[in-house]
Amino acid sequence: EIVHYVASKRDVTHEIVLEKQLQHSQRMIAIGTLAGGIAHDFNNILSGIMGHTELCSYEAPDDSALSGRLGKIVDAANRAKELISHIQTFSRQSNLEPIPMLVAPVISEAASLIEATFPTVEVECRIGKVGVIFAVPTQIHQIVMNLCTNACHAMGQSGGKLTITLSKQAIDAESAPLIGSIPNA
Repeated sequence: EIVHYVASKRDVTHEIVLEKQLQHSQRMIAIGTLAGGIAHDFNNILSGIMGHTELCSYEAPDDSALSGRLGKIVDAANRAKELISHIQTFSRQSNLEPIPMLVAPVISEAASLIEATFPTVEVECRIGKVGVIFAVPTQIHQIVMNLCTNACHAMGQSGGKLTITLSKQAIDAESAPLIGSIPNA
């Protein structure tokens, strides 16, 4: 028979949210580190390919088909090297705090990655003067990459044209409910 008991309650909701944010942050850091390591290793492999291709091109006659093919290998390797540079830039950006940033360079970089990844897709950027926003650069980059990748997959093997438009929009009383909630910075 229980006569007395003591109970203690504590709301741990905030701690759970903080723990999930910490885990997400740690995952992003791990992904960045992994991407940086893979990019570094791939860069080393690519350097060997480029070096040997250039050595072969010195021995090939200038007007031969072989010389043309070797030139295409060097061009493709240079495009791959540029992609590696973008991956390394992305992997170094581990700050998950919103900062004042320009969106246009992030969109241009994402467009370059999309063009290199999906050669059958023509990417057109219509970037207006937007100015500075308050955001996390890697998250903006990931959003643009995800949207563009989804669009490219929707086009299928035949490809097509992808237009990315960035413009400043005024939000008035009528359009605000259509957007949903915008957190205060």
